[in-house]
Amino acid sequence: MNKVIRSLTLAVACTGAVLAAEPKRILLVTASTGFRHSSIEPVEKVLRELAAKTGEFTIVSTSESADYPNYAAGRGGASIAYGTSAQQAAVNTALGTNLAAVTLKATAAKTALTQASFSEPTAINARAAELATAEQALATARASAFLALQTTPNKLSSDQVAILTGAKAAPAVPELVTKVLAKAMSLENLNKFDAIYFNSTVGELPFPDKDAFFKWVADGHAVIANHAGSDSMHQTPEYAKMLGAEFQRHYQQAVGTIVNFDAKHPATANWGAMREIHEELYMFRPNNYDRTQVHTLLTMVEQPADGNPNGLAPGAPVWYPVSWTKMYGKGRVFFTSLGHREDVVDPTWKDANGERRNAPEVAMAFQEHLLGGIRWALGLREGDVTPQIKTQLPASAIPAPAGRGGAGAAPGAAPAGGGRAGAPAPAAAPAPAAPAAR
Repeated sequence: MNKVIRSLTLAVACTGAVLAAEPKRILLVTASTGFRHSSIEPVEKVLRELAAKTGEFTIVSTSESADYPNYAAGRGGASIAYGTSAQQAAVNTALGTNLAAVTLKATAAKTALTQASFSEPTAINARAAELATAEQALATARASAFLALQTTPNKLSSDQVAILTGAKAAPAVPELVTKVLAKAMSLENLNKFDAIYFNSTVGELPFPDKDAFFKWVADGHAVIANHAGSDSMHQTPEYAKMLGAEFQRHYQQAVGTIVNFDAKHPATANWGAMREIHEELYMFRPNNYDRTQVHTLLTMVEQPADGNPNGLAPGAPVWYPVSWTKMYGKGRVFFTSLGHREDVVDPTWKDANGERRNAPEVAMAFQEHLLGGIRWALGLREGDVTPQIKTQLPASAIPAPAGRGGAGAAPGAAPAGGGRAGAPAPAAAPAPAAPAAR
């Protein structure tokens, strides 16, 4: 009998271990109603890679919704092609590639007819016949491509076809975002997840039920956000209270010295004493950032870009928070303001000229920072969340005014011994008390 009981106890224990090992689930919100950051897609790619590599969590993204806006590529604003989802757009683009040859022939025939009007009047009829043949071939190929698209799971709806043909106006971005979030952020759907991640979501997001969402977090679910996740919900003060701050402004992109304020936390354990990064460095509204309510992970003691606020002299030791953790009720909150530039996120990214401002080591450090923060938020790793109200900055964290890395420098690995990358370690000096919240 005792053997049976022990066997049952072992079975239950094993079952519990299996359940405990189930990956956590993260709802990734990438829909935005304002400025569209070009790093949103690279961040999602990195998150999926980290999820696959660790097996500790899974990602379900709003970009997977059939109603997700087909954002225009590039920086600044957003537009709709014809109301397709990202998956539909990808299929349609692939089909369009097959039309490239006949499209070029039709274009060439049209050009030849136009030229004939001025240089070969006697050839006009022949060129017009060639154009008609080319256009008919293009129309036939386009019809075949469309029929092929409609046989896939990503086929267009009747409304989308009407938009494609110009018979109906395309829906606006806010309308589609509202449809996406109505499903993704419903309480029924939220309860399927352990955390929500706001990936540079600019603008006033149409939460279907704000009160239910904040209660969901306070009841013990996690919030993770990067960069412009703090430039969201400006009309909803509770969002800034939950996150810990609200974006105020930034200056031109510059090289900033990012100081590690908690080397024991999983989000900053591999950061080094400090690290120089070429980035768009955020500043936060002083009325809703309270240093006594957050556990600082990364900070700057100098705003490297032009226009130091409040008349402060360049190089003056002040407090510019970069990353922190906090609690919102029982919910864990992790935020990092990094992640604007693609080369901060992706170690392989290069611009159109094959160049990057940040060394690949910077992106790898960012990914470790992000992964550590996610693990802490999900409860997979432990870390201090106590505000360091009276903690002083180390003397080595006060940057020397001279010898700063220029905008053209490629910041890289954290310096050894607490010194600055690319500059000599500053002379030892008494550590000033950390300034009050700004």
